Amino acid sequence: MRLANKVAIVTGASRGLGKATSLELARQGADVAIVGRTVKPATDGPPGTIHETVSEIEGLGRRALAVKADISIDDDVVRMVEEVTSHFGGVDILVNNASIGTTGDISTTSIEDWDACMAINIRSQFLATKLCVPSMRERGGGAILNMSSYLALQVPDPDDPDPIMRKSTEASGPGITVYSTTKAAIQRFTLGAAADLGRFGISVNCVAPSWTETEGLDWWFPEIDKSSWERPEEWARVIVFLLGCDPKRVTGHIVYSEEAQLILEALAQGREQ
Repeated sequence: MRLANKVAIVTGASRGLGKATSLELARQGADVAIVGRTVKPATDGPPGTIHETVSEIEGLGRRALAVKADISIDDDVVRMVEEVTSHFGGVDILVNNASIGTTGDISTTSIEDWDACMAINIRSQFLATKLCVPSMRERGGGAILNMSSYLALQVPDPDDPDPIMRKSTEASGPGITVYSTTKAAIQRFTLGAAADLGRFGISVNCVAPSWTETEGLDWWFPEIDKSSWERPEEWARVIVFLLGCDPKRVTGHIVYSEEAQLILEALAQGREQ
C-alpha cells in the first residue's frame, strides 16, 4: 500500500467527510492525527468527537492522535503541526477538510462572520500547508488534499425543487456567497500550490462534493430525504485514492462528482480483478 506507515493530519475529523477520510486512511495503513474542536459529545448538536474517531482508528490497528484545535486561530494551527510532528516524527499527508458557513445573504452578513469563514475555510488551509511543507520535504515528498464544493462555481437555482436547496438558500442567501467564495478560493489555491510544490514531490489536489449526507446535515435537516445524496465513505475512497497517486502525474486536479463516480467505478473494478 502506498500509504502504509504514512502520517496524516485531517482537520474537522470529528464527523462527516473528515472522519470518513481518516478511517479510510487508516484502512490503507496510515497513522492519523484527528484535529477538531469537539472533545465531548454535544448535548445540542451533531454527534461525534475527535476522541471517538481516534478510538475507531485504533480499532483498525493504526496509531491515532487527538488534537484539539481551533484552526481559525493561527497559534492553534502552528501548535497542531508541532504536536503531530513531535508525536509521529513528521507529516506526509494533509487533508484540509474543516470549514464553516454563514447565515444571511451578502447584504446582511457581518464582517465578523465573513472573517470567521475566511479564517477557517481558506486562511487555515494556507497556513497548515505552509507549515507542513518542511516536514514533507524532509521525508521526500507528500500529499495535500483540499476540500472545496460544487458551489464554488455555481449559484443555486431558486427553482430547484430539492428541499435542502431551498433551506440552504433561505439561511445563507440566494447565492450562498460567503461560503462559496471560500470554496472558489480553495480551488485556485490548489492550482497554485500544486505548481509551487511539485518540485518537492508534493501533490496538491482538491475535491468538490455536491450534497453529502453527514452527521451535521442529518442533525440540521432531519426531515429531508437524503437517499439520493452522496456518501462520505464514497468521497473518502476518492480522496485517499488521490492522496496515494504519483505526485508527478496527479496534482493540481479538482474532482467533481461526475469524475468521482468514474474513480469509484475504476476502484471497484480493480478490486474485482
